[in-house]
Amino acid sequence: MPTDYHDDDSLDRYLETCGKINALITECDAAEFVIIGDYNCSVRSRFQSGFNELMITNKLCAVTLICLQAHTHTVIVITVVSHGLIIC
Repeated sequence: MPTDYHDDDSLDRYLETCGKINALITECDAAEFVIIGDYNCSVRSRFQSGFNELMITNKLCAVTLICLQAHTHTVIVITVVSHGLIIC
């Protein structure tokens, strides 16, 4: 995911990437899948609303949130989806 350089371009690139992930999920025919990634957002970051929208739109559940350091925006999320049901 794009890094937040506190400019409009960073937010636009982040939301564009969320849109691409959304498209991949929509087109996926797999019965089960796992999404693992560094979403570069924290609870108070500008990217949090885009991350939340991606999760809510696709009925995903953040199974594990790992913050690498307290002062970073790095959040690693592991999400498992099976037959349209969220495994949490």
